[in-house]
Amino acid sequence: MHRQTDYYRDVFGLKPEGPVVLDGDWQDGPAVVFNMNAGSSHYYRGFVSPNNIAGKLKFFVNPDARPDRSALQKPGYRGITLHSLYAEAPELIKQLANKHGIKTSSMQHNEFGEESFVLRGPDGSSWQILPKPNLITPPVTQLTFESTIH
Repeated sequence: MHRQTDYYRDVFGLKPEGPVVLDGDWQDGPAVVFNMNAGSSHYYRGFVSPNNIAGKLKFFVNPDARPDRSALQKPGYRGITLHSLYAEAPELIKQLANKHGIKTSSMQHNEFGEESFVLRGPDGSSWQILPKPNLITPPVTQLTFESTIH
């Protein structure tokens, strides 16, 4: 699990939220959420953004052998087959990916005309890396709550 997911830390700059853990049907939560068969288990690893405002990226890996269908992931296909990551410096991610032995495509235009490149990580996930867009509205960096009761 570490070998397959360390690139989220080393290339993308995400922070692991804790150690890899083994969950299974012996815990009520995972057994119900994942509709696990008796005796089933999975490894879990989570990552958060460096500023911890964008939610979590969670991985659940079954320890049993499964068919590898990652080659079917392509830009423009329906379904969750390709992930996108906006980056301040896409060229730095490309350099770090190559340094860690992860092959990247050349820069190309995706189906929306955005310049990007694609990489496939050791875990089989395909990622489209795009330059961070110029936003009209500044991003939210702090969560605040306001009462709606007057």
